[in-house]
Amino acid sequence: HQKRLNGKLFQETSEEWRRTSFAAEGKTCQSCHMPDRRHLFRGIHDKETVRGAVDVDLNVGHGSLVGDMITASLTFTNTGAGHRMPTYTPPQITLVLEQVDKDGHALEQTQRVGAVARRLSVDLKKEIYDNRLLPGESYTLDYQIRRAQGAQAVLARVEVWPDEGYRRFYTALLKNRARHVKGRPMLQQALKDSIESRYELWRQSSPLDN
Repeated sequence: HQKRLNGKLFQETSEEWRRTSFAAEGKTCQSCHMPDRRHLFRGIHDKETVRGAVDVDLNVGHGSLVGDMITASLTFTNTGAGHRMPTYTPPQITLVLEQVDKDGHALEQTQRVGAVARRLSVDLKKEIYDNRLLPGESYTLDYQIRRAQGAQAVLARVEVWPDEGYRRFYTALLKNRARHVKGRPMLQQALKDSIESRYELWRQSSPLDN
């Protein structure tokens, strides 16, 4: 018997697929993950695969003076994955909106961050939230902050953190220095690898009026 949390298996990609139009149309896992019958099975760790399965849209409205309200929205849509985006529990899609100066440096207190993921407690006993996207579903990060001194543009980006769940787990283990003494170097390397697997999927800058 497989363990469920909030009525969902920890991994139920095939069940997600069965509820989509992809299954009805006969598009299998191999259709996307093994193009041209190549045994690649690329997934969340592969930027090209993820980029081909999603759509990102940025809208910015703003005034021209310091102190004017800047409004923006960054929308991330699952357009091509035949299951939830992301499927399973470790990955996280991170959306970021912030104001930057003329050199592209982020300005303090102007950043807003949103996440698409199934976030579980480290002990896997509690589901904190699950806002993953079935095909056709979208997540929007809304932004409403006054224009900062020196702000020249709104920078939007989408990052993929394939191993975020593992990063949180390794971090929790390493906090207890009395345990895992012999395995500590391996845990530290695993933590490093989980962070370095992150990549930027998409970026766009929208200049502000002067």
